[in-house]
Amino acid sequence: MHGGERNGEENKRDGEERMGSDNRSERKERKEEIEEILGKIKSLEKGEERDKGSGRESQSGEREDKEKVTETERDRKQIEEMEWRIEEGERDRTKNNIIIAGWKEEKWDRKTVEDWIKKKLEVEVTLRKTWSINRKIRRIGVECRNLEEKGIITREKARLQGSDIFIDNDLTWKERRNKEKLREYAVKERKEGKEVKIAYNKLWINGV
Repeated sequence: MHGGERNGEENKRDGEERMGSDNRSERKERKEEIEEILGKIKSLEKGEERDKGSGRESQSGEREDKEKVTETERDRKQIEEMEWRIEEGERDRTKNNIIIAGWKEEKWDRKTVEDWIKKKLEVEVTLRKTWSINRKIRRIGVECRNLEEKGIITREKARLQGSDIFIDNDLTWKERRNKEKLREYAVKERKEGKEVKIAYNKLWINGV
């Protein structure tokens, strides 16, 4: 390999390593913010449960209750603001992303994923970046150049029908939380003998 080619490959690897490091740093920050919100929500719920059982009737008790209500409202507003800020950032970050579950290839670099998409979906794309989400269950993340390119991939994902490989949108943390709640409710309804289907982030029970 010539010196120029070798330097080019090294620069490319360095760039991909820096990009991977940046992605991990961003995900860590988002995780910390989300954990902070969930902690506040749990604390708020525990406080409300304690207040329900306290049954204070004295003037000082009423004053304490009013102060707690004001504090609770302030906490709720703070949580809502944090949720909105994270959700907006997540929505902007994930709008061009897809998730591939059941990834069987040993590598998940851009070239490997682009070649796989060309072979399996019969479309040619130029991706921005790819990363591993969970090696154990073989899930990878893919960022497309734009919404148009993402649409090309998602339109052709039906070609994977019958396989154990799935392509889905990269959801925000709030969307993932809602989806988990829907799944929990669906399991409960199915145990009662109802026909349940989840589609487009909505729950359909007995066709309704």
